[in-house]
Amino acid sequence: MEPSFNHFNDLSVQNLNIEYHLHTNQTDGKDSIEKMLRAASDKGIRQLAFTEHIRADSSWFDEFKARVKQAAESYPDIDVLIGVETKAIDLKGDLDISVDVLSKADIILGSVHSIPDSKGGVIPFSDLSPRELASVEFELAKGMLKHAPIDVLAHPGGMYASRYGGFPVHYFKELMYLAKVNDKAIEFSSKYTKNPYDFLTACGEINPQVSIGSDAHEAGAVGQCRQMLVDFDFRKFQRRD
Repeated sequence: MEPSFNHFNDLSVQNLNIEYHLHTNQTDGKDSIEKMLRAASDKGIRQLAFTEHIRADSSWFDEFKARVKQAAESYPDIDVLIGVETKAIDLKGDLDISVDVLSKADIILGSVHSIPDSKGGVIPFSDLSPRELASVEFELAKGMLKHAPIDVLAHPGGMYASRYGGFPVHYFKELMYLAKVNDKAIEFSSKYTKNPYDFLTACGEINPQVSIGSDAHEAGAVGQCRQMLVDFDFRKFQRRD
């Protein structure tokens, strides 16, 4: 199964019943596969993607995919995708994921979770000024959009936003343009988008494909991104010209 994305200006209330970013207790989430599926079903989610954190040396994907498929048989009302979230390891768009998993995952989320140095290590966030962090996070995201085999840029600006608040709008806009020309989706993240008004305004202007993702780490968070879009009345940001 493949993910289905809408351009922002084509979004409607009817096609918001999507959750394309969640984690179970397979990695750093709190709840089981079954509990996440039950929460999605109870909340009317119709497309759900399991997107566990993956690394190039991870060996659990096949077994996890089989468990999700088995559990999903009890929820015929939900289209279930089994994907992964992988991080950028350099500015060129290289990812911390094996070729094998790339070929088997239904959806690939690319994200920035650390700031790589040139020696195979990482730069502590505390060593970077806010301006430096925003710039390097933007460059890492740009590399993924231009060169990486991802479907979605997950929580753009999230490392900056979790420390300093809203990610600079001009970076959002450039990432949206890059997503659009490279046929990738950009995630509206209810967890990391600290300046949603700016993000949604830019979406209306640029009209990228948008992925709806709560980055849910427990069942109660499933569907939060959909709710945030409704609460902000996303339709008032849409352009029809």
